[in-house]
Amino acid sequence: MFDYFKKTSAIGLDLGHSSIRLLQLVYDKGSLGLCAAAEEFYPSEIIDDFDSKIAFVKERLPQILKRGRFVGNQVVSAIDNSDLSVKPLRLEVADDTTLESDIKREVSTRFSIDPEENEINYIVSGLVGAEGQNKREVVVFSVSREVISQRLKLLDDIGLESIGLDILPSAIFRCSLLRQAKSDQEKRDVTFAMVDIGSAYTTITIARDNKIAFVKVVPLGGKQFNETVASRLGITPSEAWLLRKRLLNEDIAFATQISTQQAIADSLAVVTAKIAREISLCFRYYAVTFRGQSPGSLILSGGEAREPLLTKALHNYLDTDIKMSAPFKGVDEELLAFHGDGNYSEWTVAMGLSLKSINVSGLLEKSYV
Repeated sequence: MFDYFKKTSAIGLDLGHSSIRLLQLVYDKGSLGLCAAAEEFYPSEIIDDFDSKIAFVKERLPQILKRGRFVGNQVVSAIDNSDLSVKPLRLEVADDTTLESDIKREVSTRFSIDPEENEINYIVSGLVGAEGQNKREVVVFSVSREVISQRLKLLDDIGLESIGLDILPSAIFRCSLLRQAKSDQEKRDVTFAMVDIGSAYTTITIARDNKIAFVKVVPLGGKQFNETVASRLGITPSEAWLLRKRLLNEDIAFATQISTQQAIADSLAVVTAKIAREISLCFRYYAVTFRGQSPGSLILSGGEAREPLLTKALHNYLDTDIKMSAPFKGVDEELLAFHGDGNYSEWTVAMGLSLKSINVSGLLEKSYV
C-alpha cells in the first residue's frame, strides 16, 4: 500500500494548447504508481483566445483538482513553447566562471534579448570543431520575466503553490530517460531523440550521455493538420479534427467514405512531410556538429504522435528506430482507464513535470527556467 501523504510528488500541470492534464505520482520502495490523474479539453471556440483560456483555467482547475482527489497544492508546470526562445550559440572556449556572462552578452548582442527582462538559462552541448580550434556549443533558453510572473500569479490565484517552472524539452527528456531500458542507461554513449508532436508545436530534443544536447521548437503540429484538412474539404478546423479522430479510431461507418479519407490523407501528407524534414535536418546538423554521433532511436510523444502518416513520413526521411513514448510503462494505469484506448503518449509532459519533484534514479537535475 502506498503512503500517499508522505511520498506523493508535486502535481505535474500540463497547460497545453488544446487541453489541461494533471498527474500526481507516488514513490514507494523504488516503485512508481499513480496517485491521481485528470484531463480536460478547452472548448474549441476558445483554443486560440488567450484570455478566455486563462478564465477557463481559473474556473475549472479547482474543480478538476477536487474531482481528481489530488493531494496537496504543490505544482510543477511548464512554460508554453510560444513563450520560450531557443537559440544555439557557438562560443570560444574560456574560463567557466565567465560562461554565464559571456552567454548573456551574446544573446543580447545577437538576438536582442535583454537579460534584465528575460530569465536566461543554457545547456552546454559539448565541444565542436577541429582539435586545437574547438568551440563550445551551447543551447540557450530565455523566457520573459513577465510571462513567469503571470504564470505564478495564475497559480497563486487558484490557490496552488508553484515549486517549479520547467520547459517542455526538459519534462519530455526526464520522462523519456526514466523509460529507457536499463541496459541503455548503462551505456555511456547512448544518443537518442525525443519528438513531441503537440497541438501547435513540435519539440525536437536530442540527448547524449543522459543529458540534453540539442533542442529545436518548430511551429507545426495538430493545429496545422486540422487547418490543412479544413482548407481542402471546405470545413472548419474543429470539424476536420472530428473527421481525423474518426479515421484514427477506425470508425466503421467512416470506412466507406474513401474519397474523404483520401482527401484527408493527401492534406496530412503535406504537413507530416514538413515535420519529418525538420527532424531530418536536426539529425543531420547534430551528426555534423558532433562528428557522426547520430541518434540511434527516436521516441514519439504528444497528442498528435499517433498520426499514422507521420510515422510513415519519418520512416521515409530517417534511418533510425522509431517507437512511441510509454510514460506509464511499469506504472499502475488504473487511474487512466477513462482514456480508453491504452495509448498514453500525450501524458509524457505531465509525467515529466511530476517527476521533477521526486528523486527517481538521480533524475533531479538543474532547472532550465
